Amino acid sequence: MKKFTLAAAFAALTLSVNAQGLNPFVTTATEETSLATIQAAKDVVLVGVSEQVHAAFEQLGTIKTDLSIDDQTRHLWIWEGTYEGGTPSGMNSVGLPEGWFSFVVTNVGWSGLSITYDSDDITAITDNMDDYILHIAMKSNDNATHVLGIGECKMSIGETAFVDGEKGTYQIVTNFPRDGKWYNIDIPMSVIKNFQVGPVPFANDGPDFAHFKGNFLWFLSGGVAGTTLDFDQVFFYKAGEVDPSGIKSVKAENANAAVYNLAGQKVGADYKGIVVKNGKKVMQ
Repeated sequence: MKKFTLAAAFAALTLSVNAQGLNPFVTTATEETSLATIQAAKDVVLVGVSEQVHAAFEQLGTIKTDLSIDDQTRHLWIWEGTYEGGTPSGMNSVGLPEGWFSFVVTNVGWSGLSITYDSDDITAITDNMDDYILHIAMKSNDNATHVLGIGECKMSIGETAFVDGEKGTYQIVTNFPRDGKWYNIDIPMSVIKNFQVGPVPFANDGPDFAHFKGNFLWFLSGGVAGTTLDFDQVFFYKAGEVDPSGIKSVKAENANAAVYNLAGQKVGADYKGIVVKNGKKVMQ
């Protein structure tokens, strides 16, 4: 098992997108759709997000639990050296030049990686599971089917179900266009539970989920060398409300209006994060 540090896992930089999604779980990852999700999200449980998105959730005050990879008690493990880091370029799924998780299959036969916790409290999700939604962004230029595992819930993302040898077949939960563009995938935990293959959604060493230990979120990508796995902005959230037309109206308002950070200080066009413009909070 090989460990990837967070710095290596968040490679460099994605493409903006403007095509339609394939089903109710998939939407095009434009700046507008991504901002709408971030603004509407409540009781957020962070798993792996970029620095600016982390800062946005902090400024909005909506973080319930921070389970971000820290390379100390929360790790990203490459199983048996089956992937190597990718070399992405462009903007990430929220249109920022920050980075994302990028991996390329190097092992012929099988591949796997996981975000694993030594001992963390995941009761925010397990106590209110049906209220939560998993958010993850993905992009690809190939048609490979990936297995997305959430604890003991195992589901395929692709055109065909993933056959895992004697372990069985993992049924399809969704797919996204394979055009090299970013797509947001938002799947309710009430749906994810239907793909449960163990006695409980999350295997655990102890009787309660305040001390969860093990693979929290994981992927399989098959055994074809060169298959890419690119994903971004992983978090769980409860749905709130946001008016996308309000976001459009902010963009249409006076472009020369003064912009302030959340401390009330006037900032310039190069400032990144949540700002107040024309009396409304927007991400710049």
